Amino acid sequence: MIRVYLDWNAFSRLDDNDETYKKASAFLIDDSKYIIPFSHAHMLDLHRGYLKVGMEGIAGKLDTLQKYSRDLLITDTDGDELEFINIYVKKAMEMQVETYDNHKALNITLDDLLEPLELLKPLLNIQITNPMAKPGEDIDDKEYKKLISNAPRTANEVQKLIGNSETTSVADLMGNLIKMASTLYQDNSYNELRDAYQKDLKVNTGRMRDKRFDPMESLDEIARKMKLENFMELHERLLSKKDNISLFKRIQELCRLLDFNGFFPDVIKEGHHLDNIETDYQHIGYGSTCDIFISADNNTREKAKLAYKLLTIDVKVFTPKEFVDFIENNSSEFEDSNTFLDYLFWLRDNEPSAVTNEFEYHYVPSYVLEYFNIVGLPLNDEKHFILHKFGSANRISMFVKEVSSVRDKLLEFYGKPDLEQNQIGDYFYAVCWMTEDLMLIELKYTDKNLTLEVKQCQKLKGGSVFLTKANSGLNDPS
Repeated sequence: MIRVYLDWNAFSRLDDNDETYKKASAFLIDDSKYIIPFSHAHMLDLHRGYLKVGMEGIAGKLDTLQKYSRDLLITDTDGDELEFINIYVKKAMEMQVETYDNHKALNITLDDLLEPLELLKPLLNIQITNPMAKPGEDIDDKEYKKLISNAPRTANEVQKLIGNSETTSVADLMGNLIKMASTLYQDNSYNELRDAYQKDLKVNTGRMRDKRFDPMESLDEIARKMKLENFMELHERLLSKKDNISLFKRIQELCRLLDFNGFFPDVIKEGHHLDNIETDYQHIGYGSTCDIFISADNNTREKAKLAYKLLTIDVKVFTPKEFVDFIENNSSEFEDSNTFLDYLFWLRDNEPSAVTNEFEYHYVPSYVLEYFNIVGLPLNDEKHFILHKFGSANRISMFVKEVSSVRDKLLEFYGKPDLEQNQIGDYFYAVCWMTEDLMLIELKYTDKNLTLEVKQCQKLKGGSVFLTKANSGLNDPS
Protein backbone atom coordinates (compact mmCIF):
# COMPACT_ATOMS: atom_id res chain seq x y z
CA MET A 1 0.00 0.00 0.00
CA ILE A 2 1.09 3.57 -0.68
CA ARG A 3 0.86 6.23 2.01
CA VAL A 4 -0.34 9.58 0.65
CA TYR A 5 -0.52 12.84 2.58
CA LEU A 6 -2.44 15.82 1.19
CA ASP A 7 -2.25 19.30 2.66
CA TRP A 8 -5.58 21.04 3.13
CA ASN A 9 -5.62 23.02 -0.13
CA ALA A 10 -5.46 19.67 -1.99
CA PHE A 11 -7.51 17.54 0.42
CA SER A 12 -10.39 20.04 0.52
CA ARG A 13 -10.89 19.75 -3.25
CA LEU A 14 -11.25 15.98 -3.44
CA ASP A 15 -14.65 15.20 -5.00
CA ASP A 16 -14.60 18.53 -6.89
CA ASN A 17 -15.85 18.55 -10.48
CA ASP A 18 -12.41 19.56 -11.75
CA GLU A 19 -11.11 16.76 -14.00
CA THR A 20 -7.78 16.42 -12.19
CA TYR A 21 -9.42 16.14 -8.78
CA LYS A 22 -11.97 13.69 -10.15
CA LYS A 23 -9.15 11.39 -11.24
CA ALA A 24 -7.21 11.86 -8.02
CA SER A 25 -10.32 11.11 -5.98
CA ALA A 26 -11.01 7.97 -8.02
CA PHE A 27 -7.52 6.67 -7.21
CA LEU A 28 -7.41 7.67 -3.55
CA ILE A 29 -10.80 6.23 -2.59
CA ASP A 30 -9.33 2.73 -3.08
CA ASP A 31 -8.40 1.75 0.47
CA SER A 32 -6.82 -1.49 -0.76
CA LYS A 33 -4.04 0.58 -2.32
CA TYR A 34 -3.77 3.85 -0.37
CA ILE A 35 -3.42 4.94 3.25
CA ILE A 36 -4.38 8.60 3.65
CA PRO A 37 -4.06 10.07 7.16
CA PHE A 38 -5.41 13.38 8.34
CA SER A 39 -3.51 15.43 10.92
CA HIS A 40 -3.65 18.09 13.60
CA ALA A 41 -2.68 20.59 10.86
CA HIS A 42 -5.92 19.79 9.00
CA MET A 43 -7.80 20.51 12.24
CA LEU A 44 -6.09 23.90 12.50
CA ASP A 45 -7.00 24.73 8.90
CA LEU A 46 -10.61 23.69 9.45
CA HIS A 47 -10.82 25.56 12.74
CA ARG A 48 -10.30 28.86 10.92
CA GLY A 49 -13.38 28.04 8.86
CA TYR A 50 -15.27 26.97 11.98
CA LEU A 51 -14.68 30.39 13.57
CA LYS A 52 -16.47 31.97 10.58
CA VAL A 53 -19.31 29.55 9.82
CA GLY A 54 -19.61 27.19 12.81
CA MET A 55 -19.62 23.39 12.89
CA GLU A 56 -22.51 23.05 10.44
CA GLY A 57 -20.65 25.19 7.92
CA ILE A 58 -17.66 22.85 7.86
CA ALA A 59 -19.65 19.59 8.09
CA GLY A 60 -19.08 18.78 4.40
CA LYS A 61 -15.32 19.27 4.75
CA LEU A 62 -15.25 16.99 7.80
CA ASP A 63 -17.11 14.36 5.78
CA THR A 64 -14.46 14.58 3.04
CA LEU A 65 -11.68 14.10 5.59
CA GLN A 66 -13.46 11.09 7.08
CA LYS A 67 -14.26 9.57 3.69
CA TYR A 68 -10.64 9.37 2.54
CA SER A 69 -8.74 9.11 5.84
CA ARG A 70 -11.14 6.58 7.36
CA ASP A 71 -10.48 8.25 10.70
CA LEU A 72 -6.72 7.65 10.71
CA LEU A 73 -5.05 10.57 12.48
CA ILE A 74 -1.35 11.32 12.58
CA THR A 75 -0.45 13.53 15.50
CA ASP A 76 2.59 14.70 17.43
CA THR A 77 3.15 13.79 21.06
CA ASP A 78 4.45 16.06 23.83
CA GLY A 79 7.98 15.14 22.72
CA ASP A 80 7.21 16.12 19.12
CA GLU A 81 7.35 12.49 18.06
CA LEU A 82 4.68 11.32 15.63
CA GLU A 83 2.17 8.51 16.04
CA PHE A 84 -0.93 7.19 14.29
CA ILE A 85 -4.19 6.82 16.17
CA ASN A 86 -7.75 6.03 15.14
CA ILE A 87 -10.28 8.70 16.03
CA TYR A 88 -13.47 9.96 14.42
CA VAL A 89 -12.75 13.11 12.42
CA LYS A 90 -15.68 14.95 13.98
CA LYS A 91 -14.50 13.98 17.47
CA ALA A 92 -11.02 15.32 16.66
CA MET A 93 -12.60 18.58 15.49
CA GLU A 94 -14.68 18.87 18.66
CA MET A 95 -11.51 18.41 20.72
CA GLN A 96 -9.77 21.14 18.70
CA VAL A 97 -12.66 23.55 19.32
CA GLU A 98 -12.71 22.72 23.03
CA THR A 99 -8.96 23.26 23.35
CA TYR A 100 -9.21 26.62 21.57
CA ASP A 101 -12.16 27.75 23.69
CA ASN A 102 -10.37 26.81 26.89
CA HIS A 103 -7.29 28.80 25.92
CA LYS A 104 -9.44 31.75 24.88
CA ALA A 105 -11.36 31.63 28.16
CA LEU A 106 -8.10 31.79 30.10
CA ASN A 107 -7.17 35.10 28.38
CA ILE A 108 -3.84 35.12 30.19
CA THR A 109 -1.97 38.43 30.37
CA LEU A 110 1.60 39.11 31.41
CA ASP A 111 0.34 40.21 34.83
CA ASP A 112 -1.43 36.86 35.19
CA LEU A 113 1.81 35.04 34.39
CA LEU A 114 3.76 37.09 36.93
CA GLU A 115 1.17 36.96 39.71
CA PRO A 116 2.31 33.57 41.10
CA LEU A 117 5.83 35.01 41.20
CA GLU A 118 4.84 37.95 43.43
CA LEU A 119 7.42 37.01 46.06
CA LEU A 120 10.10 37.13 43.36
CA LYS A 121 9.02 40.57 42.12
CA PRO A 122 12.19 42.28 43.41
CA LEU A 123 14.25 39.87 41.33
CA LEU A 124 12.05 40.34 38.27
CA ASN A 125 12.56 44.10 38.51
CA ILE A 126 16.35 43.87 38.55
CA GLN A 127 17.77 45.68 35.55
CA ILE A 128 19.66 43.56 33.03
CA THR A 129 21.45 44.39 29.79
CA ASN A 130 19.13 44.69 26.82
CA PRO A 131 20.47 42.16 24.27
CA MET A 132 19.68 44.59 21.43
CA ALA A 133 21.65 47.41 23.06
CA LYS A 134 24.68 45.47 24.27
CA PRO A 135 25.95 41.95 23.57
CA GLY A 136 26.28 39.22 26.16
CA GLU A 137 29.58 38.52 27.89
CA ASP A 138 30.42 35.68 25.49
CA ILE A 139 30.20 37.94 22.41
CA ASP A 140 32.98 40.34 21.42
CA ASP A 141 31.74 43.94 21.57
CA LYS A 142 33.50 44.96 18.33
CA GLU A 143 32.14 41.98 16.44
CA TYR A 144 28.66 42.74 17.76
CA LYS A 145 28.79 46.37 16.68
CA LYS A 146 30.05 45.26 13.28
CA LEU A 147 27.14 42.83 12.98
CA ILE A 148 24.63 45.55 13.86
CA SER A 149 26.21 48.00 11.41
CA ASN A 150 26.14 45.39 8.64
CA ALA A 151 22.47 44.68 9.24
CA PRO A 152 20.94 48.05 10.19
CA ARG A 153 17.47 47.32 8.80
CA THR A 154 17.19 44.04 10.67
CA ALA A 155 18.39 45.60 13.92
CA ASN A 156 15.89 48.42 13.54
CA GLU A 157 12.94 46.04 13.07
CA VAL A 158 13.94 43.95 16.09
CA GLN A 159 14.34 47.09 18.20
CA LYS A 160 10.77 48.07 17.33
CA LEU A 161 9.62 44.86 18.97
CA ILE A 162 12.04 44.54 21.89
CA GLY A 163 13.08 48.13 22.51
CA ASN A 164 16.55 49.71 22.51
CA SER A 165 17.11 51.05 26.02
CA GLU A 166 20.47 50.02 27.46
CA THR A 167 18.88 48.08 30.31
CA THR A 168 15.58 46.37 30.90
CA SER A 169 14.03 44.25 33.64
CA VAL A 170 13.41 40.52 33.44
CA ALA A 171 9.68 41.25 33.57
CA ASP A 172 9.90 43.83 30.76
CA LEU A 173 12.00 41.48 28.63
CA MET A 174 9.42 38.71 29.11
CA GLY A 175 6.68 41.15 28.15
CA ASN A 176 8.53 42.29 25.03
CA LEU A 177 9.15 38.73 23.91
CA ILE A 178 5.48 37.80 24.43
CA LYS A 179 4.45 40.92 22.53
CA MET A 180 6.93 40.07 19.77
CA ALA A 181 5.56 36.55 19.40
CA SER A 182 1.94 37.69 19.20
CA THR A 183 2.70 40.65 16.95
CA LEU A 184 4.46 38.49 14.37
CA TYR A 185 1.31 36.43 14.01
CA GLN A 186 -1.16 39.31 13.88
CA ASP A 187 0.23 42.04 11.66
CA ASN A 188 2.91 42.85 9.08
CA SER A 189 5.85 42.62 11.51
CA TYR A 190 7.15 39.35 10.08
CA ASN A 191 7.16 40.71 6.52
CA GLU A 192 9.00 43.83 7.65
CA LEU A 193 11.57 41.88 9.63
CA ARG A 194 12.14 39.37 6.83
CA ASP A 195 12.42 42.11 4.18
CA ALA A 196 14.90 44.06 6.30
CA TYR A 197 17.04 40.96 6.83
CA GLN A 198 17.05 40.10 3.12
CA LYS A 199 17.98 43.65 2.12
CA ASP A 200 20.81 43.71 4.66
CA LEU A 201 22.23 40.45 3.26
CA LYS A 202 21.40 41.31 -0.37
CA VAL A 203 19.38 38.12 -0.80
CA ASN A 204 18.58 37.31 -4.43
CA THR A 205 15.15 35.65 -4.18
CA GLY A 206 14.67 35.68 -7.95
CA ARG A 207 17.74 33.51 -8.51
CA MET A 208 16.45 30.96 -6.01
CA ARG A 209 13.22 30.66 -7.99
CA ASP A 210 15.08 30.27 -11.28
CA LYS A 211 15.27 26.58 -12.22
CA ARG A 212 18.51 27.19 -14.11
CA PHE A 213 20.36 27.66 -10.82
CA ASP A 214 20.87 25.53 -7.74
CA PRO A 215 19.14 27.37 -4.85
CA MET A 216 21.69 25.96 -2.40
CA GLU A 217 24.36 28.14 -4.00
CA SER A 218 22.41 31.25 -2.97
CA LEU A 219 21.53 29.87 0.46
CA ASP A 220 25.14 28.87 1.15
CA GLU A 221 26.25 32.35 0.08
CA ILE A 222 23.92 33.88 2.68
CA ALA A 223 25.43 31.66 5.38
CA ARG A 224 28.98 32.60 4.36
CA LYS A 225 28.09 36.27 4.85
CA MET A 226 27.53 35.27 8.49
CA LYS A 227 30.96 33.60 8.64
CA LEU A 228 29.43 30.12 8.45
CA GLU A 229 30.46 27.34 6.09
CA ASN A 230 27.07 26.70 4.52
CA PHE A 231 23.32 27.01 4.95
CA MET A 232 22.93 23.72 6.83
CA GLU A 233 25.41 24.95 9.43
CA LEU A 234 23.15 27.98 9.89
CA HIS A 235 20.21 25.60 10.29
CA GLU A 236 22.07 23.58 12.93
CA ARG A 237 23.07 26.72 14.82
CA LEU A 238 19.47 27.91 15.04
CA LEU A 239 17.84 24.62 16.04
CA SER A 240 15.99 24.51 19.35
CA LYS A 241 18.41 23.67 22.13
CA LYS A 242 17.22 20.13 22.67
CA ASP A 243 19.47 17.10 22.84
CA ASN A 244 17.18 15.02 20.65
CA ILE A 245 15.08 17.35 18.55
CA SER A 246 12.60 15.29 16.54
CA LEU A 247 12.73 15.10 12.75
CA PHE A 248 9.17 16.46 12.70
CA LYS A 249 10.29 19.62 14.50
CA ARG A 250 13.53 19.84 12.50
CA ILE A 251 11.55 19.89 9.24
CA GLN A 252 9.42 22.78 10.45
CA GLU A 253 12.41 24.80 11.63
CA LEU A 254 14.17 24.22 8.32
CA CYS A 255 11.09 25.42 6.40
CA ARG A 256 10.96 28.59 8.52
CA LEU A 257 14.61 29.27 7.80
CA LEU A 258 14.14 28.67 4.06
CA ASP A 259 11.26 31.15 4.01
CA PHE A 260 13.13 33.77 6.03
CA ASN A 261 16.12 33.50 3.70
CA GLY A 262 14.04 34.07 0.59
CA PHE A 263 13.43 30.57 -0.76
CA PHE A 264 9.91 30.72 -2.24
CA PRO A 265 8.79 33.02 0.59
CA ASP A 266 5.13 33.14 1.53
CA VAL A 267 3.18 36.37 1.41
CA ILE A 268 1.81 37.52 4.75
CA LYS A 269 -1.44 39.35 4.17
CA GLU A 270 -4.86 39.92 5.69
CA GLY A 271 -6.54 36.56 6.17
CA HIS A 272 -3.25 34.71 5.64
CA HIS A 273 -0.96 35.50 8.55
CA LEU A 274 2.07 33.66 9.87
CA ASP A 275 -0.06 31.08 11.69
CA ASN A 276 -1.47 29.90 8.32
CA ILE A 277 2.06 29.45 7.02
CA GLU A 278 3.17 27.66 10.19
CA THR A 279 0.36 25.18 9.54
CA ASP A 280 1.79 24.60 6.04
CA TYR A 281 5.11 23.68 7.66
CA GLN A 282 3.31 21.24 9.93
CA HIS A 283 1.76 19.62 6.85
CA ILE A 284 5.26 19.17 5.40
CA GLY A 285 6.37 17.60 8.68
CA TYR A 286 3.43 15.21 8.80
CA GLY A 287 3.96 14.39 5.13
CA SER A 288 7.39 12.96 5.98
CA THR A 289 5.68 9.83 7.34
CA CYS A 290 4.29 8.94 3.91
CA ASP A 291 5.44 8.00 0.43
CA ILE A 292 3.80 10.89 -1.40
CA PHE A 293 3.03 14.49 -0.36
CA ILE A 294 0.46 16.38 -2.45
CA SER A 295 -0.01 20.15 -2.35
CA ALA A 296 -1.66 22.61 -4.73
CA ASP A 297 0.49 25.46 -3.34
CA ASN A 298 3.76 26.08 -5.19
CA ASN A 299 5.63 27.67 -2.26
CA THR A 300 4.71 24.77 0.03
CA ARG A 301 5.78 22.19 -2.56
CA GLU A 302 9.15 23.84 -3.24
CA LYS A 303 9.97 24.08 0.48
CA ALA A 304 8.89 20.46 0.98
CA LYS A 305 11.08 19.24 -1.89
CA LEU A 306 14.18 21.04 -0.65
CA ALA A 307 13.61 20.26 3.05
CA TYR A 308 13.14 16.55 2.30
CA LYS A 309 16.24 16.56 0.10
CA LEU A 310 18.42 18.30 2.69
CA LEU A 311 17.27 15.92 5.43
CA THR A 312 17.54 12.81 3.20
CA ILE A 313 13.83 11.99 3.26
CA ASP A 314 12.53 10.06 0.27
CA VAL A 315 9.02 11.46 -0.17
CA LYS A 316 7.70 12.32 -3.62
CA VAL A 317 6.20 15.83 -3.77
CA PHE A 318 3.46 16.34 -6.36
CA THR A 319 0.77 18.71 -7.52
CA PRO A 320 -2.59 16.93 -7.81
CA LYS A 321 -2.06 16.64 -11.58
CA GLU A 322 1.48 15.29 -11.16
CA PHE A 323 0.11 12.68 -8.79
CA VAL A 324 -2.51 11.58 -11.33
CA ASP A 325 0.12 11.42 -14.08
CA PHE A 326 2.47 9.45 -11.83
CA ILE A 327 -0.16 6.83 -11.00
CA GLU A 328 -1.29 6.53 -14.62
CA ASN A 329 2.25 6.21 -16.01
CA ASN A 330 4.10 4.27 -13.30
CA SER A 331 1.95 1.26 -12.62
CA SER A 332 3.87 -1.83 -11.45
CA GLU A 333 0.93 -4.20 -11.39
CA PHE A 334 1.75 -7.73 -12.56
CA GLU A 335 -0.62 -10.14 -14.26
CA ASP A 336 0.94 -13.22 -12.68
CA SER A 337 4.07 -14.63 -11.04
CA ASN A 338 5.89 -14.86 -14.37
CA THR A 339 5.56 -11.17 -15.16
CA PHE A 340 6.66 -10.37 -11.60
CA LEU A 341 9.85 -12.45 -11.98
CA ASP A 342 10.43 -11.13 -15.50
CA TYR A 343 10.33 -7.61 -14.08
CA LEU A 344 12.97 -8.40 -11.44
CA PHE A 345 15.33 -9.91 -14.02
CA TRP A 346 14.73 -6.96 -16.36
CA LEU A 347 15.55 -4.60 -13.50
CA ARG A 348 18.76 -6.53 -12.79
CA ASP A 349 19.98 -5.87 -16.34
CA ASN A 350 19.57 -2.09 -15.97
CA GLU A 351 22.17 0.30 -14.59
CA PRO A 352 22.02 0.23 -10.74
CA SER A 353 21.26 3.37 -8.76
CA ALA A 354 24.06 2.59 -6.28
CA VAL A 355 26.72 -0.06 -5.69
CA THR A 356 28.46 -1.10 -2.45
CA ASN A 357 31.06 -3.76 -1.73
CA GLU A 358 28.34 -6.38 -1.40
CA PHE A 359 25.22 -5.17 -3.21
CA GLU A 360 23.94 -3.24 -6.16
CA TYR A 361 20.71 -1.34 -5.58
CA HIS A 362 18.00 -0.39 -8.04
CA TYR A 363 15.67 2.44 -7.05
CA VAL A 364 12.17 1.86 -8.43
CA PRO A 365 10.26 5.11 -9.16
CA SER A 366 6.95 3.28 -8.82
CA TYR A 367 6.13 0.74 -6.11
CA VAL A 368 6.63 -2.98 -6.67
CA LEU A 369 3.59 -4.85 -5.31
CA GLU A 370 2.42 -1.36 -4.33
CA TYR A 371 4.93 -1.21 -1.50
CA PHE A 372 8.64 -1.77 -2.29
CA ASN A 373 10.80 0.83 -4.03
CA ILE A 374 14.33 -0.55 -3.60
CA VAL A 375 15.62 -3.83 -5.03
CA GLY A 376 19.02 -5.03 -3.80
CA LEU A 377 21.06 -7.75 -5.52
CA PRO A 378 24.08 -9.44 -3.89
CA LEU A 379 27.06 -9.03 -6.22
CA ASN A 380 27.89 -12.73 -5.90
CA ASP A 381 24.40 -13.98 -6.77
CA GLU A 382 22.61 -12.60 -9.84
CA LYS A 383 19.46 -14.62 -9.10
CA HIS A 384 18.87 -13.25 -5.61
CA PHE A 385 16.63 -10.18 -5.15
CA ILE A 386 15.90 -8.38 -1.86
CA LEU A 387 13.04 -5.87 -1.95
CA HIS A 388 12.90 -3.07 0.64
CA LYS A 389 11.02 0.11 1.35
CA PHE A 390 13.26 3.18 1.29
CA GLY A 391 11.63 6.28 2.70
CA SER A 392 11.91 8.52 5.72
CA ALA A 393 13.37 8.15 9.19
CA ASN A 394 9.95 9.50 10.16
CA ARG A 395 8.16 6.52 8.61
CA ILE A 396 6.53 5.37 11.82
CA SER A 397 4.49 2.25 12.44
CA MET A 398 3.76 -0.66 10.14
CA PHE A 399 0.10 -1.25 9.46
CA VAL A 400 -1.28 -4.78 9.45
CA LYS A 401 -2.98 -4.04 6.14
CA GLU A 402 0.36 -3.04 4.57
CA VAL A 403 1.73 -6.52 5.28
CA SER A 404 -1.58 -8.18 4.36
CA SER A 405 -1.74 -6.35 1.04
CA VAL A 406 1.65 -7.69 -0.09
CA ARG A 407 0.87 -11.18 1.22
CA ASP A 408 -2.47 -11.23 -0.62
CA LYS A 409 -0.77 -10.42 -3.93
CA LEU A 410 1.75 -13.21 -3.39
CA LEU A 411 -1.11 -15.60 -2.57
CA GLU A 412 -2.66 -14.76 -5.95
CA PHE A 413 0.67 -15.61 -7.63
CA TYR A 414 1.78 -18.68 -5.70
CA GLY A 415 -1.24 -20.08 -3.86
CA LYS A 416 -1.06 -21.64 -0.42
CA PRO A 417 2.26 -20.95 1.39
CA ASP A 418 4.70 -23.78 1.98
CA LEU A 419 5.68 -22.37 5.38
CA GLU A 420 4.22 -19.63 7.58
CA GLN A 421 5.26 -18.52 11.05
CA ASN A 422 3.21 -16.42 13.50
CA GLN A 423 0.36 -14.08 12.63
CA ILE A 424 0.39 -10.77 10.78
CA GLY A 425 0.55 -8.16 13.52
CA ASP A 426 2.99 -10.15 15.68
CA TYR A 427 6.43 -8.66 16.33
CA PHE A 428 7.81 -11.26 13.90
CA TYR A 429 5.99 -12.73 10.93
CA ALA A 430 7.24 -14.72 7.93
CA VAL A 431 5.77 -16.70 5.05
CA CYS A 432 7.37 -18.41 2.06
CA TRP A 433 6.65 -20.30 -1.14
CA MET A 434 8.78 -22.61 -3.29
CA THR A 435 7.95 -22.69 -7.01
CA GLU A 436 8.37 -25.64 -9.38
CA ASP A 437 11.40 -23.85 -10.80
CA LEU A 438 12.91 -23.77 -7.29
CA MET A 439 12.45 -20.03 -6.80
CA LEU A 440 12.12 -19.33 -3.08
CA ILE A 441 9.80 -16.43 -2.20
CA GLU A 442 10.14 -15.15 1.39
CA LEU A 443 8.09 -12.33 2.89
CA LYS A 444 9.33 -11.33 6.32
CA TYR A 445 8.35 -8.70 8.87
CA THR A 446 10.84 -8.13 11.68
CA ASP A 447 12.16 -5.15 13.62
CA LYS A 448 9.40 -2.98 12.08
CA ASN A 449 10.65 -3.66 8.54
CA LEU A 450 9.02 -5.61 5.73
CA THR A 451 11.28 -7.31 3.19
CA LEU A 452 10.69 -9.69 0.31
CA GLU A 453 13.42 -12.03 -0.89
CA VAL A 454 13.32 -13.90 -4.19
CA LYS A 455 16.16 -16.32 -4.83
CA GLN A 456 16.99 -19.28 -7.00
CA CYS A 457 17.59 -22.52 -5.07
CA GLN A 458 19.56 -25.57 -6.15
CA LYS A 459 18.58 -29.21 -5.99
CA LEU A 460 20.37 -31.30 -3.43
CA LYS A 461 22.27 -34.39 -4.48
CA GLY A 462 19.69 -37.04 -5.22
CA GLY A 463 17.38 -34.49 -6.83
CA SER A 464 15.39 -33.42 -3.75
CA VAL A 465 14.69 -30.03 -2.22
CA PHE A 466 13.69 -29.84 1.43
CA LEU A 467 12.17 -26.58 2.68
CA THR A 468 12.49 -26.06 6.44
CA LYS A 469 12.49 -23.04 8.75
CA ALA A 470 16.25 -23.36 9.02
CA ASN A 471 17.03 -23.20 5.30
CA SER A 472 14.21 -20.81 4.44
CA GLY A 473 15.31 -18.11 6.84
CA LEU A 474 11.99 -18.14 8.70
CA ASN A 475 13.56 -18.60 12.12
CA ASP A 476 12.35 -16.10 14.70
CA PRO A 477 15.33 -13.76 15.28
CA SER A 478 14.62 -13.76 19.02
